[in-house]
Amino acid sequence: MPHVVSITNLGSLGMTPFRFVFFALLALRSFVVVSAATAQDEPPRSLDPRLKIELFAENPQIATPTGIDVDHAGRVWAIESNTHFPPEGYQGHPTDRVLVMADTDGDHRADKITVFRDGLTHTMSIAVKPVWLEMVDGRGLKVEGKNETKLLSSDPQPSTVNHRPFYVFIATRRELLLCTDTDGDLKCDETKRLVHLETTGNYPHNGLAGFAFDALGNMFFGFGENLGADYKIIGSDGTTLSGGGEGGNVYRCRPDGSKLERWATGFWNPHASCFDAFGRLFTLDNDPDSRPPCRLLHIIPGGDYGYKFRNGRKGTHPFTSWNGEIPGTLPMVSGTGEAPSGIVC
Repeated sequence: MPHVVSITNLGSLGMTPFRFVFFALLALRSFVVVSAATAQDEPPRSLDPRLKIELFAENPQIATPTGIDVDHAGRVWAIESNTHFPPEGYQGHPTDRVLVMADTDGDHRADKITVFRDGLTHTMSIAVKPVWLEMVDGRGLKVEGKNETKLLSSDPQPSTVNHRPFYVFIATRRELLLCTDTDGDLKCDETKRLVHLETTGNYPHNGLAGFAFDALGNMFFGFGENLGADYKIIGSDGTTLSGGGEGGNVYRCRPDGSKLERWATGFWNPHASCFDAFGRLFTLDNDPDSRPPCRLLHIIPGGDYGYKFRNGRKGTHPFTSWNGEIPGTLPMVSGTGEAPSGIVC
């Protein structure tokens, strides 16, 4: 049974702020996705007595959450995946959805759920627009203006005198979308395609995924190995990058999908990324068939992290590097557990 759980800090961790990278979305008040197998065996437990794990939402409130984010009002925005290899005779919702889950009575459990966006397929990642990120309209004008959003402590819904748009970034296997709530009802009123992928590859979770935003307002995302199929990734301004067989990549663009560029290469599937307080980009990379472990990587521009699908998907070819063994390739920061799916810096 899928769960979304919250993790609360019960005391000072005694660490210098932002000096550590935490896996699986561990933060002062964060949320993690728990696999169905773990949830059926026993509830997740913290190995640190200063952290408390609480159940926030569960089936039938949500089925198979694959990505989450938390907004300024404490609402949890979660992807409900119904299209990723559904079993025969699946009785769930026919498409993926983005659900907004709120705790309105302060008991740390979701009790109000709104469907923000429906009709999605192979949806992997979600990011609520960071409060500091400036957005522009089609004419290049800032849309934030001087409108102020007033949050009432007793109401998780933002109350606005002059409502300003609320932006949510969504990654599916083939598209990066910007969904906008223009009237404050927590429903997507406008959808803009920022980046799209053209390829014959169709495996559900080795396409586009993961969002990270740097201090200059650039957006970063990952692209998996695509099983070696040729591809084109096309930005909103027509910028087109092509390839096939080189392995996964990390890309950078503007939040409107323009100025697309490849930032680093040599991955299996760079599924999630984040920036720390020093502006360093970290990425979680899954491992090929026969070359563990999964990796935590520090990403630099132009970096090559060694994996090449054209050398074989097993990852054991002598010309494929996994920990900087070959000159010109970079090593991992550390190995991780199997199939890492989230990171917070």
